[in-house]
Amino acid sequence: MWILDADLAGAFDKISHGHLLEMPGGFPAREMIAGWLKAGVFEAGKGFAPTEEGTPQGGVISPLLLNIALHGLEEAAGVRYRQSGRDAGMVRDGCPALTRYADDLVVCCYSRQQVEQVQARLARWLEPRGLAFNEAKTQIVHLSGGFSFLGFDLRRYPDGKLLIKPGAMAIKRFRERLAKEFRGKYSEVL
Repeated sequence: MWILDADLAGAFDKISHGHLLEMPGGFPAREMIAGWLKAGVFEAGKGFAPTEEGTPQGGVISPLLLNIALHGLEEAAGVRYRQSGRDAGMVRDGCPALTRYADDLVVCCYSRQQVEQVQARLARWLEPRGLAFNEAKTQIVHLSGGFSFLGFDLRRYPDGKLLIKPGAMAIKRFRERLAKEFRGKYSEVL
């Protein structure tokens, strides 16, 4: 199994307002969305900055807007689902499978050639949306070599076992947070 481990470059900063406003069609709150997009950003020490493209990362509406912008990504990647029967909703044999969260995505394919084709199709699909792959963080790997996704390391070993375990950075962040909390709550006891 081959994996496209991808990250979108500046996804929140680069979303095309024009494309994003076309997506909801005749949605009644479309003008409100336009207002959110043009509202600008105020950062302490930097002042006010208008927004001509993108949406502020960390804003409460930003993940929803990115999901709207990426609607259709699976279809563009060639993901097809079984429509009926016991396996309805499962990915059809031979098709890639895609999982995404915000600006990170993973596409599982059957061959390196299929991964390369999916990557090229997705690059073309992302362009009119003002988005592109972050070349430094996007890679094609074989599942036996492993990859990281959302703080977890995934790898298939020669015996066929697939291990999913927390990544080193996720463990480090957890330990730091736990130590800070423990010291804060129990500092008077120690």
